[in-house]
Amino acid sequence: MMQEPETAVAEAKSPLAEMHKIISSESFAKAPRLCSFLTYIVERSVEGDVDSLTEQQIGIHVFNRAPGYNSNDDNIVRGTARSLRQRLATYYLSEGLRDRVRIEIPKGAYVALFKDAATIGEPIDAEGSFVAAHPPIDLSSGTSTVRWEFWVAIAAVGLIALFGSWPMLQARIAHAHDKSTLLWNTIFTNDKSTFIVPGDAGLNMYEVLDKRTVDLDSYTQQAYRPNPVATDDIGASLGTRFYTTVPDMLLVAKLIRLPQANSDRAQIRFARDLTARDLKGANLILMGTSSYNPWSGLFQSALSLQMSWDPTQDMFTVINKTPQPGEKSIYTWTLKNGTQGGLSLISLTDNSQGSGRVLLVQGTTMGGVYAASDFLSDHQLLDPILARAQRPDGTVKNFDVLLQSDFLRSGVSNLHVLSAHVH
Repeated sequence: MMQEPETAVAEAKSPLAEMHKIISSESFAKAPRLCSFLTYIVERSVEGDVDSLTEQQIGIHVFNRAPGYNSNDDNIVRGTARSLRQRLATYYLSEGLRDRVRIEIPKGAYVALFKDAATIGEPIDAEGSFVAAHPPIDLSSGTSTVRWEFWVAIAAVGLIALFGSWPMLQARIAHAHDKSTLLWNTIFTNDKSTFIVPGDAGLNMYEVLDKRTVDLDSYTQQAYRPNPVATDDIGASLGTRFYTTVPDMLLVAKLIRLPQANSDRAQIRFARDLTARDLKGANLILMGTSSYNPWSGLFQSALSLQMSWDPTQDMFTVINKTPQPGEKSIYTWTLKNGTQGGLSLISLTDNSQGSGRVLLVQGTTMGGVYAASDFLSDHQLLDPILARAQRPDGTVKNFDVLLQSDFLRSGVSNLHVLSAHVH
């Protein structure tokens, strides 16, 4: 039966319908933690279950914290609430600009408010709170009033006249705020080949079975393969077949779509097929630690943050050679400690085999590679580091960035920088 118009409008304006629209939007597509948080808050608010909307209860039911955990030491709820308000602000300034109902999470509380957009008419600040529009401006005649939108329009006309056209203005604004072009212009150059090298997952599985790592010499000469690691054919086949991970290939797909990735110069090469001759005078993007991509081991000594894997304990260790204030000298990660997240290490260094540059992308798990990929597309995290690394002539200094993130439902959340060094 076709819905009555009044019923359809009511459902379109319902808080739950608006919530589902938000968590299905592009703004929230890669934020599973924020989606879970928003869903819990909205559903409990609609039900009037205020007792479930405390920091403790949210920590227990959304973030799987143990009952009675110390929220003073663990601020995951407050931090995520702040991120949620910022993401909602972004959503309502873009995809949700015309939404009939707006969901607001006031600062200092976790009860959702639902406001009719027709009665608001105000923009949203960077923290996700509604702010009042400028009052009308009384002109000298005393008979006319002009709202702030008039002056915005006048300013827009002036800017368009200055830059020639709106598309040109957009391009210039984007270029002014996008520091990532500095990095990609460094890695993809017109005078050198750039080899994009995903890791060898088969080698890594072989090492896990044999509980030892394979050095670069053994790897390039395939000397490790005769050593049996299993009585069946599984172990033996890992050294001969080509395996890599989905996160690696998704990152490869993202890289080759970059405008700087000239099709004549950018080449994809499996780690086992790369040769020492390829490295001469080339730029490289190497994915994986030395246990997953042995070529990465060539460049570890030049890094201030060095990631390695111990096969006997199945533990990753990051050595911080030059700890800055607030940083640890050693970071460790293992599946045995029950941690859901992981570590990622992004490094830009020189190609010691030639005159090119090398971008190393390392992670403790596949989730770590997802996180690294997100970081390379996140201007809020990447741009400040590139701004520090930028020389006056526009070239980029070497740097190391250690990241931590959570990996939930095939998505990355709570991505943040643990350590960042510029050389």
